[in-house]
Amino acid sequence: AGGATPMPREVSPDAAAGTLRLYEGVPDAAGVTQAAIKGALRAAVVDADRVCGRLHAGAALAKALLAHESGTMKTRNLASEVVYSLSHTRSIRDSFATYGAGAATTRVLLVFTPPAPTAEDVAAADALVAGEVAPLGALDAGLDGERGARIREAFRIGADEEACAGLEAAVVGRVAVKDALGS
Repeated sequence: AGGATPMPREVSPDAAAGTLRLYEGVPDAAGVTQAAIKGALRAAVVDADRVCGRLHAGAALAKALLAHESGTMKTRNLASEVVYSLSHTRSIRDSFATYGAGAATTRVLLVFTPPAPTAEDVAAADALVAGEVAPLGALDAGLDGERGARIREAFRIGADEEACAGLEAAVVGRVAVKDALGS
């Protein structure tokens, strides 16, 4: 059909996982953020302690890609849209204050935006971040402790809601519906 509008492509969290890179022991996360703002890095620079896991990061990337493709981005570029999409709030400023990597950040999650990063992109990111590359499964670490409590409080997730499917699923649900509910 000649007048049909193509559906936006689907981006599964598994496909998005190939675009994630986690670092621990990062000495200057604020510097990495500034370098990304200046274009030295084609990735969102995220405080990894605020992310529940790969599904949360993948959902934010998918949401940002769909907003980009449909022309409905709330921010100026795809990397910043990823940071905005991690949050359940519609405040861009609050999203960056909460999820953006800053001076106190020691665990950084890079969410590369399309096209997929080349080996050179990854090597340049590794040199810039200057932290130890960690397995993505480490994003889940500490959710039973203080880190998880901060996330539960930020998203206002109660014990009953978490018991249904877990903390990450509750967070992703909030992120997914934020534009529809106007939180």
